[in-house]
Amino acid sequence: MDPALHSVLQYLDNIIASAPVEPNYAQCLSQVHHRVAEADARVLTLPLKACEAAGAENARAIPVAAAWHGLRTAARILDDVEDGHHRAMDGAPHPAAYLINLATGCIAVANLALNHAASKLTPAQRLALLWRFNQTMAVMAGAQHLDLAESGVATADSYWRHVREKSGAFLGLAVQGGALCAMDDEKALARYYEFGYNVGVALQLVNDFNGFFTEEPLSDLALGKRTLPIFFIEEQAPSSVSGSIRVLLARAHHDSDARARIRRIARRWGADVYMVAEILRHHAQARRSLRPSDDPHHVLRRWSNEILKMHRSSLAHQIVLRSTLPLPSS
Repeated sequence: MDPALHSVLQYLDNIIASAPVEPNYAQCLSQVHHRVAEADARVLTLPLKACEAAGAENARAIPVAAAWHGLRTAARILDDVEDGHHRAMDGAPHPAAYLINLATGCIAVANLALNHAASKLTPAQRLALLWRFNQTMAVMAGAQHLDLAESGVATADSYWRHVREKSGAFLGLAVQGGALCAMDDEKALARYYEFGYNVGVALQLVNDFNGFFTEEPLSDLALGKRTLPIFFIEEQAPSSVSGSIRVLLARAHHDSDARARIRRIARRWGADVYMVAEILRHHAQARRSLRPSDDPHHVLRRWSNEILKMHRSSLAHQIVLRSTLPLPSS
């Protein structure tokens, strides 16, 4: 395991062990944090890299990375409950109430991690972090409320708002929070936030791209989720095509042929190319947001390049598929 990742998870384990928590529940909390970390270790170390980029030893940001991971784990569990995935990252089914209670514990652990950071941070830094963490949680909860409302995410505008206020805001917090452990320059901190925000949007777009164009039992189409490709078609294609999409969407949750037809229509109208262009645009905006003095040793730029390379590799074969499709007819 990466030493930085190990340090963050060890910090979380110590926080959980020091709390007067029922032993079996404590074990579940530790296990779920470890499983979520294993799924995407690159993102978990982002606060540490931001702290290093801002000029301090990355160990100063371990409490921030731990707190951020606690919130990330809670959000992952709650998102899965909303989507009907009643599993605690262990493959076993659990009642929704069990998972919600587990997420509550993760949020508590995140707050304990920040409160245990007094030895590494000044009082002003700790207060600033508490304010930023809680403000971001409120923004993300508001975005999730939009998703849970009866109308849901029903337009391109509401989709973009949802992505920006959840994924964008949360990755912005990771980078800004890590940098805050090393500095108090508000203008520079705003640039770090902008870097994380744009990376967060790009990551969510990649997730939605794969959730739409990849056939899996719990794909977005199988779950009835309307994401960016659908909104793109509704805005760009004739009403007859949009009407066909609506009919197919009504069958998509139980009909693999309907899902395949939706994907073919989306490719014919260029929804895949549009999404990749947006992913690359946000990666470019992330890199442009930092001045040379913000990242003199290219810590964040190297991390961003690795993520971009991974994205290009995972999306390239999907784009190749569209070259075999006929051009759209009006």
